[in-house]
Order: sequence, then C-alpha cells, then structure tokens
Amino acid sequence: EVHPGTEAALRLSRRAESAPQGIIVPYVDLHVFADELASYGPEVRVVAPDDLRDQVIRRLSATLALHGGAA
Repeated sequence: EVHPGTEAALRLSRRAESAPQGIIVPYVDLHVFADELASYGPEVRVVAPDDLRDQVIRRLSATLALHGGAA
C-alpha cells in the first residue's frame, strides 16, 4: 500500500500494477527492495509477502533503535 501523492507513490507506481489491496511491485533482490521500501518510511505499508514485510520492519526497527527510540 502506498499513500497517494508521495514520493513513494511516484517512484513505485512507475513499475507497479494495481492490486485489490494497494499495488504489486516486482523485484529481484529482497534486501535491496526492503532497503528501498524502508527508505520511504510511513509512505508505504508492505502487506505481502511476509519475508519482505519482515525485512522492512527489521530495517525500520533498527533505525528507530539507532536514533534513541524503542522498537
């Protein structure tokens, strides 16, 4: 899922297709794509697949912990 009108929507929609819930974006490397999605912060929400969602959550949690927050 991507918030409309955001940088994430602009960039991801170029290579995405519509889905019943959000969009589907093809990717090759799980870790590279997780890095990209995490960089958008609250502009995106990974619904599936589970392994991609887990990797994005791991990156966001690490960023929060690094900057003084608690996961």
